[in-house]
Formats: sequence, C-alpha cells, structure tokens
Amino acid sequence: MKNLVSKNHNASCYINIVIKTVAHLEYSKERSENFEKMFIDHGLLNLQIEPLDPKSLLAEIQLLEKKGKEDSVETKNQCNELLDIFNSYEFASETLGLFIDNYDCLAKYKETVSNNGNKVAKFIISNDVSIGSILSEGMLVDSIKAHKGNTIHEKFQILLNKILSCKLPNPDTFNEENIIVRLLSNVTSVEIAKDNKFIKFAEEVKSQEKKRS
Repeated sequence: MKNLVSKNHNASCYINIVIKTVAHLEYSKERSENFEKMFIDHGLLNLQIEPLDPKSLLAEIQLLEKKGKEDSVETKNQCNELLDIFNSYEFASETLGLFIDNYDCLAKYKETVSNNGNKVAKFIISNDVSIGSILSEGMLVDSIKAHKGNTIHEKFQILLNKILSCKLPNPDTFNEENIIVRLLSNVTSVEIAKDNKFIKFAEEVKSQEKKRS
C-alpha cells in the first residue's frame, strides 16, 4: 500500500500532476553494452511517489535546533528550510486533506557517456500522479491562494515539489551492483479536475471504442 499524505480516501476533486525525473546512473565501463536496457526491462527505474516522512523531518529539525545554539547561520538556515517543508506538509495534510490516489511510471533511456573511466547512463522518467483532496475544487483553490506562486497551478507546483519524493523501488539492487544513482525530480504539470486522470483516460478509451463500433 502506498503512503498517503492524508488518511482520507474520499476525494471531492483531484490534482493531476506530472513529475519528470532526470536519472544518472554511474557504473563500471566493464558492464555489457546492453546494460542500460536491463534497468527498464526489470522495472528498476519505476519510481515510487511518496510524501516526505514528517517524523523524520521533526527529528532533523530538533537536531538542528540543538546545534543552533552555536549561532551558526548555516544551521539556522537549514532549520528554517526544514520548518518550511514541515509546515507545507501539515498544510497539505490537515488543511487540504491530500492523499496519493494513484500513479504510473514510464522510463526512457537517453544516452550513455564516459566519466573518469566509468559509464554514466541518462534516463528520463515520467510519473503521472493523481492526488485526491477532501475539499471541493472551489475550496481547494481558495485555500492555496495565500501561498507562493503567480498562478494557482504554480502554487500547487511549489507546494508539491516540497513534500513529494520519488524513490527507487529496489535501492539495494543498485548498492549491491556498485551503481551510483542520482535523481533530480520536478513537478512539471498541474491540473485540477473532478476525476483522477486514470478514470478520465479509461472514459476516453471507452468513448473512442463506441465511436469505432
């Protein structure tokens, strides 16, 4: 079962988003030429979408607050940044009642280059994600208005980039094979709708089939 931002499963509307991730995998040049294909064929890059863990965030904040007594500017900035992320999580959970309803993943291989005697393979990974909210579409939009961003879509983009993470399904596999993985993810598209995009897609397919018959 996927982790939820909120425990509520009854969505009044949805935020349908796309998360694009650039993945760089670095490994020995001795690997076979078709090594890159294996990552996709075995689903090793089918990233899982999860909210950040609030308990881990609080633990980091408390640790930094203790260090903050030394009046380190860097430590205080780190603490403020984590507090901002935690407050964003609470807002998404308690005020907006968000939960991850469904997602899928598509990984595409782009290229392989050499780096200090190793190979570095680049992949572009796309996650379509439907996030449910207990609020109506109108209330959801009103609730986000005071947050950072020029448009409603940009406000949700900033919020969700703070609290969502993309994780490898089997990170131990990469560790065992001495493969270094670097992921850079970003929410690139936001749409507020009455249905999640997977329901909408199914309805579109049904509609096309009826036209053909």
